[in-house]
Amino acid sequence: MAASLIAAFLVLCMAFSLSGSYGIPLYVGYGGLLAVVTIGCLVLGPRDRGGLIIAAGLALLCIVGTLYLYGARPDVHYHPHSNARPQAAGRAE
Repeated sequence: MAASLIAAFLVLCMAFSLSGSYGIPLYVGYGGLLAVVTIGCLVLGPRDRGGLIIAAGLALLCIVGTLYLYGARPDVHYHPHSNARPQAAGRAE
């Protein structure tokens, strides 16, 4: 189950990048990427008990996480910093 949580966290980080770079809603990026990871785990992973538990955990986190992010979408605001001038440049006086 720890492997599923780590994978879901990494996918959430990628979803934030997609949201900030391309304006894709967070729940769409998270749900889409984690669905691809889950299908990849089923297709390429082992068919033993451990592999199926990881795939089931990923599927559960995909569904629950996507529903949670969809419900929290008005509260998620990602605005990159837009500084007019880098702070390290100092002031030319």
